[in-house]
Amino acid sequence: MDIDVLVVDDEVGIRDLLTHLVADAGGTCRAVATGEAGLALLREGVRFRVLLADYCLEGMGGIAFLEAVRRLAPGATRVLFTGIDQARIAQEAILRAEISTFLVKPVGPAELRQALGDALQPPGPPGTAPTPRAVQAYQK
Repeated sequence: MDIDVLVVDDEVGIRDLLTHLVADAGGTCRAVATGEAGLALLREGVRFRVLLADYCLEGMGGIAFLEAVRRLAPGATRVLFTGIDQARIAQEAILRAEISTFLVKPVGPAELRQALGDALQPPGPPGTAPTPRAVQAYQK
């Protein structure tokens, strides 16, 4: 699976794990600790097919980061992950950042591969419905 991924998480262990899982799935991964650092990469012209962001980040939160990504890279797949399994978080991320997937930590290899596989599908037009996994998380 040839796919470029950006992981944004303030925990180095999570960044390392997700980088390893993306590489195992055949992707190329870059990881940063803050949303601001991720946006700086996009503004420099670095492009990613998938952007994975933790909900709880120092400074700019994950939803705010993915909302900004929606404007800077509208064709990119946006995925929010968190250790907090709450429908309110999923709903906010769907509405504000139009995420495609909501993952709850710990994220396993199969879940990550599925999210990356979904990203390889042709994107729908802006404002289309999120994938069933994001909706299922919202309905919990």
